[in-house]
Amino acid sequence: MLLSLQTSVLFTCGKPIFFSPAWQKINSRPPRLLLILALLRYGELFGKRPARCRDNNQPCDGKSPKNCQRFVGAIIENQSAHDWICNRNMCTRVFWDEDSYRSIPGIPGVGARSVCIRSTDKSNFKYREASNKTLAISHVWSHGQGGRPEHILDNPDPGGMNSCLHDRYVSLARDFGCDSYWMDTPCIPESHDLRAESISKINSVFYHSRATLICDRDLADIDITNMTISLRESILATVCVFRLPEMF
Repeated sequence: MLLSLQTSVLFTCGKPIFFSPAWQKINSRPPRLLLILALLRYGELFGKRPARCRDNNQPCDGKSPKNCQRFVGAIIENQSAHDWICNRNMCTRVFWDEDSYRSIPGIPGVGARSVCIRSTDKSNFKYREASNKTLAISHVWSHGQGGRPEHILDNPDPGGMNSCLHDRYVSLARDFGCDSYWMDTPCIPESHDLRAESISKINSVFYHSRATLICDRDLADIDITNMTISLRESILATVCVFRLPEMF
């Protein structure tokens, strides 16, 4: 069954399957044994879960991401996720303030736009330059928090971000002493020029951010009632596998 969120390392029926380029990189580095153990720990947590990469609940063969609907062909509903305390019938969308976004100069050496938690109101995102006081948020698009900040998109999906999600990240940012948060949904527009510019600064955002929040349904499903050393290692391994391609 395919369980990895990345294209370079897959798990089928609880056993790791390595695409040759990724495996060669792992196997050629001194810490390869540590990485292999991390992958096996990851399999211990998720290896017995049913496949969800195809509509018929049958696993793909794991030979290529093109054979898996988690990578190709999946129907993903933007902003289908809500905060657990949200009254979905009353939840509204927050959209970008384009003038505010463009007021942050998009030039080399200047940070990416992040959502200003002080100035943003219930309808429109206001922006400021990302800094070491920014909370960076990483999420899995297929888990329902994806989207773009504009009102009208080129595709049929509505734009904007659920206000309950914005409120949650504002609260978390304040807890960490941040003045802003960065997430691709409110901070990467659909416009090709602005999109390319924003994507080019993602690494810098995460590198300089005060904290990084990883929103992942699989991680959230882990029972941490009994936080053993083994479980701590498995959670760390999960984060490493989730970010594995960025390590090379």
